Amino acid sequence: MNENNFNNNNNNNNNENSELQEKINLIEKEIIGRNLNKNLFIDYCSTKKNFGDDLSLWSLEELQQVIFEYIKYHSEEIQTEQKIKENINNLPQTNAQNQILKNKEIKEIQCKKLEPSILSSKNKIEVFVRNPKAIQTSIFKSNYILYEVYTDATNWLVNRRFSDFEWLRNSLMKFYPRFFCPPLPNKKLFSRRFEVDFVDKRMKFLNKFINNVLLNETFKAADVVVDFLSITDHNQFEAKIYEYNSINPSGYVEDLKTLTGTVKILEDFGNEQFYENISNYFKIQNTLYNRLNYNLKNFYYNLEAAGKNLEEIEKDFDTLHSLNERVMMKEEITKTFEELNIFFKNWRKILINQNNLFKLYIKDFFKYQSKESSSFEELINSRQELKFTYESNLQKLLNKKEKLWATNDISKWEIEDFNQNQYNQMLMFRDKNFAFSKMCTKETFLVENYHKQLNYANYMNNEQLKWLINQNCQKFLDNIKEFTEKFYSSLNDSLTVWSDLASYFTNK
Repeated sequence: MNENNFNNNNNNNNNENSELQEKINLIEKEIIGRNLNKNLFIDYCSTKKNFGDDLSLWSLEELQQVIFEYIKYHSEEIQTEQKIKENINNLPQTNAQNQILKNKEIKEIQCKKLEPSILSSKNKIEVFVRNPKAIQTSIFKSNYILYEVYTDATNWLVNRRFSDFEWLRNSLMKFYPRFFCPPLPNKKLFSRRFEVDFVDKRMKFLNKFINNVLLNETFKAADVVVDFLSITDHNQFEAKIYEYNSINPSGYVEDLKTLTGTVKILEDFGNEQFYENISNYFKIQNTLYNRLNYNLKNFYYNLEAAGKNLEEIEKDFDTLHSLNERVMMKEEITKTFEELNIFFKNWRKILINQNNLFKLYIKDFFKYQSKESSSFEELINSRQELKFTYESNLQKLLNKKEKLWATNDISKWEIEDFNQNQYNQMLMFRDKNFAFSKMCTKETFLVENYHKQLNYANYMNNEQLKWLINQNCQKFLDNIKEFTEKFYSSLNDSLTVWSDLASYFTNK
């Protein structure tokens, strides 16, 4: 090597070292200087480039850009977390002794009585949605998936499709308004409807839906639920669907069906703050659930990737074993490669099993909870619509009464069964409130019914919210308990695999 080449190489090395030091200084200033975790930043770089933790792969400009992105990403995460905490702190605290709504005036109204069903007498009912089967139809109708629906307490077995579950939910919301109704999975694109993974996910979701329906004692007594679970003949079930669909609810609180034969109403005394609090509660909850779903999904996929990596490692050891067999290798070394190959194979199986347990009991649980939050918002939005209907009709009625009052002509006041004696007429003209209570009888009755419906919604939203929160907390505790029991067994399997490997090397 001549002197000029040597000098050039030295200059190149010096330039490379200088640029590398500049990159290190940049990371220390922008990442460490902001109290950000350097290792997490390096992991973030690896997601941008293969072997992105090698600084030599990055130009200075690229590194500056990825640092900017990471700081922005990290700042948004911090801001989201801080905002969630602030919103939680702003929500009023409640407890068992402190009602969420101030029950200033709760009244009972007589309504129709709902007779108990065969399901009502069963303390514990579990329904199994299983054995999905693709049904091929004619060119004029779409193919569909048919599920078996088995009820253990009554030994009922029926076949239902997704549209039947939709019909059941719509019917429950129609005949039993103001009750929380569990959610159904979203409809997907036609092209995905028959994919194995999609069908399996939908089946599990439908299983949760129908079992959560049966947690409600009123739904357990409902004819639509009994018919859905028990009618085996397809034509008979279709006839029942047609029959139920032809029934239009009256819209009067007195015509509702309950197990007690009464409904409770809560007077609407400016409870808007309560509904604003509920709305904020669900907004915060949905934000948290979205983050949980994102992070839990990433965790699941990372563990899944780790399982695939172990599979590749297993193959590599197997290949290495085959390679070394072709040379003069001691038998005990050959045996070691075989043991390592078995170890990685068993470790991978355990890891996959653990990941499946995590998906079933943690990831999928919160995914379903997110849908439940959205379903409860249906009740909140429905109550808001009812309030708007009541207030707008009330205002129209008051305007009409004002105009009728100004005419001084009682004959135009639309009063039913009004006794035209002198005393009543004089009282009408002297007392505006009394006159308003008597005129426009039919319209006043309709507006009063809207008011009853609104007050019924006030009471039910309060009760259903408390019921749902307690149910979800209990289901989460039960879910975690089952998860830990299953996972504990898996850890024992893992310990056995590692112990066997350790014993093998101890004996060598």
